[in-house]
Amino acid sequence: MMHPYQYLVCCLAFLFTFGVLGCRVANSNEQHAHDDIETIFIDLQKFTTISEQHFWSAVDAVPLQFVPESAMDRVEKIIATKHLLIVYNILDISNTKSILIFNNKGEFLKKIDANQPGPGNFSYLQDLYLHGDTLLEFMDNIRAKSFFYDTSGMFLKSASLNIPAAKFAPMGSKYLLHRGNALHFDELGFNDNILLLDTTTGQVIDARAPIQEVFADRGFHISGYFFPTSDHGFLSCDIANDTIYKCNGNEIHPLYLLKFSNEPQRKASIAQLLEEKNKKAQDFNLAVLNWMNNPDIIATPELIHDTPDDLFLGFRYQRQHHLFRYDKQHKTGRLFLLKDIRLWPVYDGYEGKALMVVSRPDVQKALLEKYNYNNLPQAIKNTFERVNENSNPVILLMDLQALTVE
Repeated sequence: MMHPYQYLVCCLAFLFTFGVLGCRVANSNEQHAHDDIETIFIDLQKFTTISEQHFWSAVDAVPLQFVPESAMDRVEKIIATKHLLIVYNILDISNTKSILIFNNKGEFLKKIDANQPGPGNFSYLQDLYLHGDTLLEFMDNIRAKSFFYDTSGMFLKSASLNIPAAKFAPMGSKYLLHRGNALHFDELGFNDNILLLDTTTGQVIDARAPIQEVFADRGFHISGYFFPTSDHGFLSCDIANDTIYKCNGNEIHPLYLLKFSNEPQRKASIAQLLEEKNKKAQDFNLAVLNWMNNPDIIATPELIHDTPDDLFLGFRYQRQHHLFRYDKQHKTGRLFLLKDIRLWPVYDGYEGKALMVVSRPDVQKALLEKYNYNNLPQAIKNTFERVNENSNPVILLMDLQALTVE
């Protein structure tokens, strides 16, 4: 979750970059309205509860090795590959930001610290991305640069790059941007949250996910991030539109419309918010926060995992994890409930896997207390039996295919 000062940094970077570059959008919002979109209907009342035994049988637990150099407090992002776990961590006491690299067994390999002397000195890590298997890219909005390291921790190069966004995904010379703040910039001629920026021309060549009027001028993080597709593109979702967008490197287009069974209630709640805004109510900020935290309102999809045959959609509803598996060929889906698994967020993984973080030792022990310890797989028991007050987080690797079969 971003802090208020981080929102301010993003906003200033946005205004500065687009003021300097004078970016224009090739496709208008009027053109976007005519797109045909496949609709995915999700009935929130019809679901299959994933049993305790089923959940743990579909999960591998990877404890991240603790040594003084790898101490962790707040996990901001995890990138998982078949061989590595790359963690963006912030130490709460000192607010020190670092990248910690572990192998697939959780053994500590390398630490890359912010604010270090010499070349490659980044100060504010806005987001990071892994190109292939070995090339890391960090986005630093304060220094207006992108820094490149290999996964052994060696600095390679940096590039001047003003990116007006909270999150990014590089696509050659283009960057897919997620603004992350519901802010209204009328002078730009558009009001969208997902942008495709061509760094060679400095122009935004496409923009999608228009921000609803009720959220305009609100500095809130209301949308999801970027999830790779099975054909080398990216997917992203905007809670304000209930639409999954796809970018193939040349354009952004709506791929699926998500229609939940509680849509009438959601629309009524947004209309009520808009009424409060029009009244210029002093407590409107609080009203928006309450709306976003309402357990009966669908939270932003926190997981979109694409395979050639299926689309896995993870979201929170009534303070519970839900997984929806959509069969692309037959255009049918099943909803699954992960009852009492309250570990957020869920991170995208690799080869049909997603990740949960069991953060602190007390959380790890509390999680086990909810389950019949003797019925857990031996490998899971072995992992948690080693937990002590100095333990680093444990990563749960979930097999989505195995998790969503009956």
